[in-house]
Amino acid sequence: MYQITYKNILKGNKKRSDFMRWLKVYWPVQQRWGAKSVKLWNSNEGDKRVVFCRYTVENIDKWNRSATGPNAETLVRALDEIVDINRMAMRITVPSTENQ
Repeated sequence: MYQITYKNILKGNKKRSDFMRWLKVYWPVQQRWGAKSVKLWNSNEGDKRVVFCRYTVENIDKWNRSATGPNAETLVRALDEIVDINRMAMRITVPSTENQ
């Protein structure tokens, strides 16, 4: 499993509820890309309102192909209405598994 965390800076007139509506609409698409779960949390960085969104996915290659493919255009355009796409950051991690 992999975790993909996106740092989304909301546009000036947008709220977390706008992001939640977007996620509700596009969650089924992201599940087809391989997302198994999603977790959200907020942060304020100065005057910026930030929503972090962490997806857990099984296959990082499938996720990347899907997220950058032509079928992702509608999802990305809708997201661009809510967050500043040019300031988005992404981090991919592999959660550690401890054998005890």
